[in-house]
Amino acid sequence: MRTTFLIDGFNLYHSIIDLERRFGSKAKWLDIHSLLKSYLPNISRESNLNSIYYFTALRYHLQNSDPETINRHKNYIEVLESYGIHIEYGKFKRKTVRCKVCNSDFAKYEEKETDIAIINKLWELVIDNHNDAYVIVTGDTDIIPCLKTIKRKFPHIKLFLLFPFNRKNDELISLVDGHFKISREKYLSHQLPDPFIFSDGRQLSKPENW
Repeated sequence: MRTTFLIDGFNLYHSIIDLERRFGSKAKWLDIHSLLKSYLPNISRESNLNSIYYFTALRYHLQNSDPETINRHKNYIEVLESYGIHIEYGKFKRKTVRCKVCNSDFAKYEEKETDIAIINKLWELVIDNHNDAYVIVTGDTDIIPCLKTIKRKFPHIKLFLLFPFNRKNDELISLVDGHFKISREKYLSHQLPDPFIFSDGRQLSKPENW
């Protein structure tokens, strides 16, 4: 059973922040490749990993105030790419928000396009018949219409949800063939080596506080 994972990167990231706030457990140095492979037996004894797509966006609006945030993110993405993980980029969009307390306007940046990008990639793969099963790593309900349509038009396709920590939705669960949850123990048992050594011998140390 050819299986592909599609990851909502920020949904996963914020679940790691929730984990740290609740338990003090630091898990940002996550080995996504080994984590997802560990769920293949839950899907089917015949499941094999076909591909992984990771959807994210770089915070270029922090280039002047906190450039190290961007550098850490880029370094982590390079690690993911070394495992053959496909990176799909969205972007942050600036919007003006009015403070309810002081009545002043200020700029706020929101990550955009991830949900649409996941939906588009999922449709592309389904139409091209690249996989037998898809596992979407998210707790976001914006993908509900897409899941409904795929199950109606392609009933032979198996859809699964892998909920990051502290995420769950009953309507999402009702639309798929199975669902799993990433536990605290799973996050902690699938951490990258420190330092991480690339195939060319370069070493990358885990950032402080990760």
